[in-house]
Amino acid sequence: MRIFLISTITLFSIITGSTNAQDDGSGLEEVIVTGSRMEEYRPDVIPAITLAKRADFMIQKVRIISDTRKAGLRREEIYQTIKNLLENAQGSKIFSLGTGEDYFVPLTENNYRLPLSSHRHKPDTSMTYLLVKAPLDQEASANDISASIKAFIKGAKVVGRTEVLPEGKLGLSIVRPEKYRKELIHKIAADAKAASAAFGEDYRVLLKGMESPLLWERQGLATMALYIPYSYDIVPTGN
Repeated sequence: MRIFLISTITLFSIITGSTNAQDDGSGLEEVIVTGSRMEEYRPDVIPAITLAKRADFMIQKVRIISDTRKAGLRREEIYQTIKNLLENAQGSKIFSLGTGEDYFVPLTENNYRLPLSSHRHKPDTSMTYLLVKAPLDQEASANDISASIKAFIKGAKVVGRTEVLPEGKLGLSIVRPEKYRKELIHKIAADAKAASAAFGEDYRVLLKGMESPLLWERQGLATMALYIPYSYDIVPTGN
């Protein structure tokens, strides 16, 4: 299980918001949970008390690939296709493009020419990857948002022999997850207090690990489980 430290988000202070990025002025701090981690959700290894929150965005990783014979033409076909996608996203006022594994870095007109790599088994083939995201509007179902992302990708205006292909399962992202820490702590405290009370006034609870960073796991198509890896002991009040 991968653990993300909130403090490392500051390393990405150079990130600037795009047209559709949700930024309240405090800086974009958007972490990604990939689609594959839905299978990794293991309730047996996280604390009993978690905080379920709807993610802010749904994300699909996309592969942009071209097998045009001439390298220079192939490169420009890929970049023009990405530019077309970017223009469509900006025009939609819904979708955003970006890159990143753990953090979402918005694509703009200034940075859309991403590094290209060669296909391992196909000569004269270049490719790159980007992310397409859409907000998880509370009024829309997760299935409808998923369908809209697929339609956006399918409707891509490709250039030459370029293809735009979904890669893997849908992922999620959440902006500034640490903002939920206080709410989660109150929920943990209430549970610990109830547990201690069950043993009577002669016992008290000792919480451990509350200084740990906030962690998260994907819990469903649109939900993330936030938690702190805490534990507690119930001991006599004299101890």
